[in-house]
Amino acid sequence: MRRWPLIVAILPSLALAGGPKYSYPTPRGLDDEMRNIYWNISNPTINTATISTATISNLKGVTDGSSACAGCIGQYVSSTIGSSSVGTNSTYTNVTSISLTAGDWDVTGLVQYYGNGATWTEADTVISLYSGNTTTDHTPGVNLFYATRTFGTNEYFGVSIPVYRISLSNTSTVYLKSYVAYSAGTPQYGGARLSARRVR
Repeated sequence: MRRWPLIVAILPSLALAGGPKYSYPTPRGLDDEMRNIYWNISNPTINTATISTATISNLKGVTDGSSACAGCIGQYVSSTIGSSSVGTNSTYTNVTSISLTAGDWDVTGLVQYYGNGATWTEADTVISLYSGNTTTDHTPGVNLFYATRTFGTNEYFGVSIPVYRISLSNTSTVYLKSYVAYSAGTPQYGGARLSARRVR
Protein backbone atom coordinates (compact mmCIF):
# COMPACT_ATOMS: atom_id res chain seq x y z
CA MET A 1 0.00 0.00 0.00
CA ARG A 2 2.85 2.41 0.71
CA ARG A 3 4.19 2.05 -2.86
CA TRP A 4 1.28 3.83 -4.59
CA PRO A 5 2.23 7.39 -3.61
CA LEU A 6 5.73 6.75 -4.93
CA ILE A 7 4.35 5.55 -8.28
CA VAL A 8 2.05 8.56 -8.57
CA ALA A 9 5.00 10.88 -7.95
CA ILE A 10 7.09 9.29 -10.72
CA LEU A 11 4.46 9.26 -13.47
CA PRO A 12 4.24 13.06 -13.96
CA SER A 13 8.01 13.18 -14.42
CA LEU A 14 7.89 10.53 -17.11
CA ALA A 15 5.15 12.42 -18.91
CA LEU A 16 7.23 15.61 -18.95
CA ALA A 17 10.31 13.77 -20.24
CA GLY A 18 8.33 12.48 -23.20
CA GLY A 19 6.68 15.81 -23.92
CA PRO A 20 7.19 18.25 -26.83
CA LYS A 21 10.43 17.73 -28.76
CA TYR A 22 13.13 20.37 -29.33
CA SER A 23 12.14 22.22 -26.13
CA TYR A 24 9.05 23.78 -27.70
CA PRO A 25 6.32 23.91 -25.01
CA THR A 26 3.51 24.45 -27.55
CA PRO A 27 2.79 23.52 -31.18
CA ARG A 28 2.75 27.26 -31.95
CA GLY A 29 6.39 27.59 -30.86
CA LEU A 30 7.46 24.79 -33.20
CA ASP A 31 5.40 26.28 -36.02
CA ASP A 32 7.11 29.67 -35.58
CA GLU A 33 10.55 28.08 -35.72
CA MET A 34 9.71 26.17 -38.90
CA ARG A 35 8.62 29.45 -40.47
CA ASN A 36 11.99 30.96 -39.57
CA ILE A 37 13.85 28.03 -41.16
CA TYR A 38 11.80 28.36 -44.36
CA TRP A 39 12.55 32.10 -44.49
CA ASN A 40 16.30 31.54 -44.14
CA ILE A 41 16.33 28.96 -46.92
CA SER A 42 14.26 31.14 -49.25
CA ASN A 43 16.26 34.31 -48.53
CA PRO A 44 19.95 33.38 -48.23
CA THR A 45 22.37 36.02 -47.03
CA ILE A 46 25.14 36.91 -49.52
CA ASN A 47 28.40 38.25 -48.17
CA THR A 48 28.88 41.19 -50.52
CA ALA A 49 32.26 41.92 -48.94
CA THR A 50 33.76 38.84 -50.59
CA ILE A 51 31.57 38.43 -53.72
CA SER A 52 31.68 41.23 -56.27
CA THR A 53 28.68 42.37 -58.29
CA ALA A 54 30.46 41.34 -61.49
CA THR A 55 30.93 37.81 -60.17
CA ILE A 56 27.28 37.45 -59.18
CA SER A 57 25.97 38.79 -62.50
CA ASN A 58 28.15 36.38 -64.48
CA LEU A 59 26.89 33.27 -62.71
CA LYS A 60 23.87 33.34 -65.03
CA GLY A 61 23.78 33.01 -68.79
CA VAL A 62 23.46 35.89 -71.24
CA THR A 63 21.10 36.41 -74.16
CA ASP A 64 22.69 39.48 -75.75
CA GLY A 65 25.88 37.92 -77.16
CA SER A 66 28.11 39.68 -74.64
CA SER A 67 31.33 38.20 -73.26
CA ALA A 68 32.12 37.36 -69.64
CA CYS A 69 34.36 39.90 -67.94
CA ALA A 70 38.03 39.22 -67.19
CA GLY A 71 38.28 37.01 -64.12
CA CYS A 72 34.63 35.94 -64.36
CA ILE A 73 33.36 32.41 -64.91
CA GLY A 74 32.98 31.89 -68.67
CA GLN A 75 35.80 34.23 -69.70
CA TYR A 76 37.08 33.26 -73.17
CA VAL A 77 40.63 33.75 -74.50
CA SER A 78 41.86 32.66 -77.95
CA SER A 79 44.54 33.06 -80.61
CA THR A 80 44.36 31.99 -84.27
CA ILE A 81 46.79 31.92 -87.17
CA GLY A 82 46.35 31.51 -90.88
CA SER A 83 48.54 29.71 -93.40
CA SER A 84 52.26 29.62 -92.60
CA SER A 85 55.24 27.30 -92.86
CA VAL A 86 55.89 24.82 -90.07
CA GLY A 87 59.04 25.14 -88.01
CA THR A 88 62.35 23.30 -88.16
CA ASN A 89 62.21 19.65 -89.22
CA SER A 90 61.62 17.19 -86.34
CA THR A 91 61.54 19.92 -83.69
CA TYR A 92 58.81 21.03 -81.31
CA THR A 93 57.86 24.51 -82.49
CA ASN A 94 55.39 27.08 -81.11
CA VAL A 95 52.38 27.48 -83.38
CA THR A 96 50.64 30.14 -81.26
CA SER A 97 50.11 31.01 -77.60
CA ILE A 98 47.73 32.70 -75.15
CA SER A 99 48.21 34.30 -71.73
CA LEU A 100 45.92 33.04 -68.96
CA THR A 101 45.49 34.56 -65.51
CA ALA A 102 45.20 32.52 -62.32
CA GLY A 103 42.25 30.14 -62.36
CA ASP A 104 40.87 26.84 -63.64
CA TRP A 105 40.72 26.68 -67.46
CA ASP A 106 39.55 24.27 -70.17
CA VAL A 107 41.98 24.66 -73.09
CA THR A 108 41.46 23.46 -76.68
CA GLY A 109 43.92 23.33 -79.58
CA LEU A 110 43.24 22.87 -83.31
CA VAL A 111 45.84 22.59 -86.08
CA GLN A 112 45.41 21.87 -89.79
CA TYR A 113 48.53 20.69 -91.61
CA TYR A 114 49.12 20.84 -95.37
CA GLY A 115 51.83 18.89 -97.18
CA ASN A 116 52.58 21.70 -99.66
CA GLY A 117 54.44 19.25 -101.93
CA ALA A 118 56.71 17.95 -99.15
CA THR A 119 57.45 14.42 -98.05
CA TRP A 120 56.28 14.23 -94.43
CA THR A 121 55.90 11.28 -92.08
CA GLU A 122 54.89 12.70 -88.71
CA ALA A 123 52.69 15.56 -87.44
CA ASP A 124 52.33 15.83 -83.67
CA THR A 125 50.36 18.46 -81.76
CA VAL A 126 50.55 19.43 -78.09
CA ILE A 127 49.20 22.00 -75.60
CA SER A 128 51.97 22.89 -73.18
CA LEU A 129 53.10 25.33 -70.51
CA TYR A 130 56.65 25.08 -71.88
CA SER A 131 57.83 26.94 -74.96
CA GLY A 132 59.75 25.49 -77.89
CA ASN A 133 61.67 22.28 -78.31
CA THR A 134 61.03 20.50 -75.01
CA THR A 135 58.84 17.55 -74.08
CA THR A 136 58.31 18.67 -70.48
CA ASP A 137 54.65 18.07 -69.46
CA HIS A 138 53.86 16.23 -72.74
CA THR A 139 51.52 13.28 -72.08
CA PRO A 140 50.13 11.23 -75.01
CA GLY A 141 46.37 10.97 -74.93
CA VAL A 142 46.09 13.89 -72.49
CA ASN A 143 47.62 16.99 -74.07
CA LEU A 144 49.67 15.39 -76.86
CA PHE A 145 48.48 13.80 -80.12
CA TYR A 146 50.89 11.65 -82.18
CA ALA A 147 50.31 11.10 -85.90
CA THR A 148 52.92 8.99 -87.69
CA ARG A 149 52.45 7.69 -91.23
CA THR A 150 53.36 8.58 -94.80
CA PHE A 151 51.23 11.57 -95.68
CA GLY A 152 50.38 12.63 -99.21
CA THR A 153 52.56 15.42 -100.54
CA ASN A 154 49.51 17.69 -100.87
CA GLU A 155 47.40 16.15 -98.13
CA TYR A 156 45.53 18.14 -95.49
CA PHE A 157 45.55 16.67 -91.99
CA GLY A 158 43.70 18.11 -88.99
CA VAL A 159 44.28 17.55 -85.26
CA SER A 160 42.13 18.58 -82.28
CA ILE A 161 43.01 18.44 -78.58
CA PRO A 162 39.75 19.21 -76.76
CA VAL A 163 39.19 20.29 -73.18
CA TYR A 164 42.61 19.94 -71.58
CA ARG A 165 42.41 21.23 -68.01
CA ILE A 166 45.02 23.74 -66.85
CA SER A 167 44.81 25.08 -63.28
CA LEU A 168 46.99 28.12 -62.61
CA SER A 169 47.99 29.95 -59.43
CA ASN A 170 49.44 32.90 -61.39
CA THR A 171 49.43 34.37 -64.90
CA SER A 172 51.07 31.97 -67.38
CA THR A 173 51.58 31.53 -71.11
CA VAL A 174 50.06 28.44 -72.72
CA TYR A 175 51.51 27.20 -76.01
CA LEU A 176 50.11 25.26 -78.93
CA LYS A 177 53.09 23.41 -80.43
CA SER A 178 53.75 21.07 -83.32
CA TYR A 179 56.38 18.54 -84.34
CA VAL A 180 56.62 17.75 -88.07
CA ALA A 181 59.08 15.31 -89.63
CA TYR A 182 59.56 16.14 -93.30
CA SER A 183 61.96 16.38 -96.25
CA ALA A 184 61.98 17.49 -99.89
CA GLY A 185 59.87 20.57 -99.23
CA THR A 186 58.24 22.43 -96.34
CA PRO A 187 54.75 21.57 -95.03
CA GLN A 188 52.47 24.35 -93.86
CA TYR A 189 49.87 25.07 -91.25
CA GLY A 190 46.57 25.53 -93.01
CA GLY A 191 45.37 27.32 -89.87
CA ALA A 192 45.37 26.88 -86.10
CA ARG A 193 43.50 27.97 -82.99
CA LEU A 194 44.34 27.86 -79.29
CA SER A 195 41.47 28.82 -76.98
CA ALA A 196 40.52 28.61 -73.31
CA ARG A 197 37.35 28.99 -71.27
CA ARG A 198 37.49 29.88 -67.56
CA VAL A 199 35.65 27.27 -65.54
CA ARG A 200 36.21 28.88 -62.14
